[in-house]
Amino acid sequence: MDAAYQASPERFVRKPLEPPKLPETAWINKPENKTNRLSSLLKNVSQKG
Repeated sequence: MDAAYQASPERFVRKPLEPPKLPETAWINKPENKTNRLSSLLKNVSQKG
């Protein structure tokens, strides 16, 4: 990114590019919180009955 800025600073109107900050956590299958789990369970029970 620094090389691109040095080559063409006019393309970067505000400031040089910065890579995005990495998230603190990354989930493949994010665990549900208890409220979501309970509402999902109740929905499944009400659909079967």
